[in-house]
Amino acid sequence: MTLFSVLMPMRNAAPFVEAALLSVLEQDVDLEVVVVDDGSTDGSGAKARGLGDARVRVVPGPQRGIAAAFNAGLAEARGELIARCDADDFYVPGRLKWQG
Repeated sequence: MTLFSVLMPMRNAAPFVEAALLSVLEQDVDLEVVVVDDGSTDGSGAKARGLGDARVRVVPGPQRGIAAAFNAGLAEARGELIARCDADDFYVPGRLKWQG
């Protein structure tokens, strides 16, 4: 099965990140989510880690903006296919299957 790496750059997204992650984790594909915490001060990283799902990895970001955070996530990705989800966005069911 093909591994998807979903990259999620994040900074101060505490109100949204849990729902965004759950929408990705509900996809019916083999995946990992690389959350790049780019200097959050609102507990966003703790919320992401708090899901307790081994498919989610939270890594520190370079704190130089979203493009640099995305590149940091890309360097950590292990998947054959790369997708992106903002920390305040949601995936519809089946999205990665359609796009894979």
